[in-house]
Amino acid sequence: MPRLERLSAADVRAAMTLGLQTLRSHAPAVNRLNVYPVPDADTGTNMTLTLEAVVRALEGAPADMRSTMRAIADGVLLGARGVSGVILAQLLRTLAERLAGVEAVGPAELADALAAAARAAEGAIRDPVEGTILTVARAAAEAATDAAGGGADLVGTLEAARAAAVRTLERTPELLPALARAGVVDAGGTGFVLLLDALLSATDGRPLPEPAPVAEPRAVSSPGEGSHDGDHRYEVACLLEAPAEVIPALREAWGRIGGAVVVVGGEGTWTCHIHTDQPGEAIEALAGFGRPRSVRVTDLVLQTVEERGLPPEPEPDHVRTAAIAVATGDGLRRLLRSFGVRVLTGSRAAAPSVGELVDAVETAHGDAVVLVLADPRFRPAAEEAAALAPRPTRVVACRSIPEQIAAVRVYDPEGEVEAVARAMAEEAALVRSGWVVRAVRDAEVDGRTVRAGEWLAMTPEGAVGAAASVEDAVGLVLPGLVGDAPEVLTVIEGEGSNEAATEAVLARARALRPDLGIQVLRGGQPHQAYALGVE
Repeated sequence: MPRLERLSAADVRAAMTLGLQTLRSHAPAVNRLNVYPVPDADTGTNMTLTLEAVVRALEGAPADMRSTMRAIADGVLLGARGVSGVILAQLLRTLAERLAGVEAVGPAELADALAAAARAAEGAIRDPVEGTILTVARAAAEAATDAAGGGADLVGTLEAARAAAVRTLERTPELLPALARAGVVDAGGTGFVLLLDALLSATDGRPLPEPAPVAEPRAVSSPGEGSHDGDHRYEVACLLEAPAEVIPALREAWGRIGGAVVVVGGEGTWTCHIHTDQPGEAIEALAGFGRPRSVRVTDLVLQTVEERGLPPEPEPDHVRTAAIAVATGDGLRRLLRSFGVRVLTGSRAAAPSVGELVDAVETAHGDAVVLVLADPRFRPAAEEAAALAPRPTRVVACRSIPEQIAAVRVYDPEGEVEAVARAMAEEAALVRSGWVVRAVRDAEVDGRTVRAGEWLAMTPEGAVGAAASVEDAVGLVLPGLVGDAPEVLTVIEGEGSNEAATEAVLARARALRPDLGIQVLRGGQPHQAYALGVE
C-alpha cells in the first residue's frame, strides 16, 4: 500500500481493527508479563476486550471522522477492563476527543493528541507509578512531538514514537522493582507498543509483529508481590454517572479504601477501578458521588491461582487455631485454601465421616481447630468429631456455601478458638443466600410440588419455588437476597451452570438493582448449579 501522509476516518478504523488483531494474537504472551500491580495474568486479555468494545462500537457508527472518534471514545469507556484496560481507555478516549474535529490526521495533529492522551492518562490515576504503560506512553508522545516539530512525516513521527516506546519499555524493570524481580518488562507498556505497531501497519502496510513465545516470569509467588497495592484482595470496577467536579473527591475517597485507583471518562460517564479489601465499602462510597452501574467484583488472589496455577500462601507450620473447611468442587477448594484454610472433601453426596473429621483434626497444625461447614445437615457428624478430637475443636455450621466463604474470610490463625469461631459465625450470619438444584424425581419439598427435571430454588429457610429453566429458578431466589443498600452479590457457578445462564442471571440481578456489585466465582460444586450470597 502507498505510504500515507494523513489518516482518514477509514484509516483510523483500519488501525483499530489491526490493533485488536495484534492484541488478540499477543494476549497470551502479554498475560505472562503481567506481574504488576497484581500478577493475575490478564493484561493482554483485558486490553483485547477493551479494543473489542471499540471495534463493535465502530461497526454501527457513521463513516465520517467525528462519528468515528465519538464511537471510539464511547466504546472504549464502556468496554474498559482491568487497570491497563482502563488506562488504555483514557489514552484512546483523549486521542479521539482531540482528533474529532480533524478531517485528516497529520503528524502535528497526531503528536498533539498523543501528548494530550499521555497527560490525561497520568491524571486519571491517583498514585501514578513509573515503569508502567504511563511511562511508555509519555515517552512515545514526547518523541512524536519532537519528530513532528522537526518536519517528520506521519510515518516518521510514528516510527519515532514507537522507537522511544520500545526503549522505555526495555527500561521499565529499572524503574519498577517488581518487574526486575520477575525478569519481565511491563505488560501494559507492551500492549501500547503493539498498538503503535498496528497504527504503523495501517499507515504504510508493514506486517504486524508475530507473537513471541509465551514465557513464564520468574520469582512470582504471590499476587501483588512487591507492588504498592499487592495486599488488596479484590478488584472493583464499574461505570459511574456523575458530574466531573466530584471525580477528584472520589479518587481521594477511594484512595483511603484501597490502591490502583483509576477513574477515567467525561461528559457525565466514568469508568472506575480500585483494588481493595473492602469491596462493599468501595461500592457504598460510589453512591455518594453519582449513580454506579455494571459493578464487577473480582477476587484477585483466586484469579491469580486459576490463571497461573500458583499455589496460595502455604499454611503456617503451627498456628494457634487451625481451620478446616468441608467442601466439594475444585473452584471452592482453591478459594477456601487461598484464605489459609485446609479443605476436607467428602463424596459427591456426603460430608466426610466422623472418623475422617477426627483424623483431620489430629493432623491439623494448630493448638485448636475450627470445623467450617457449608451444610447444616453435616453438623451432627462434625460435633461428634469435635467431642472425640484430641484438641479443642469448635464447629461453625454455616447454612450455605456463600456463608462458608464469608466465614473463612475472617479466619485469624492466631486468634483464640472461641473468638475465631464466634467471628466466623457472626460473619456468616450477615449473608443472605440461596441456591438452585435440579430435581431428579417428582417430589414434595416444603409443601411445593416439584417435577423431575425442574430447577428448585432454595434458601436456608426452605424452598422458594421451582422453574423449568435454571435462570428462572435463580430469578425466584434473587428478590429475597437483593436489598435496598449498595451490596455485593456473589454468584458461584456449579455443575449445571453455563455461560448463557450466568449472563441471564447477572442481567436479572442488575435489573433488580443497577448499582449491585457482582462477583462470579467458578466453584464447581456438585448438585447446586448456582449458589448465591449477598452481603
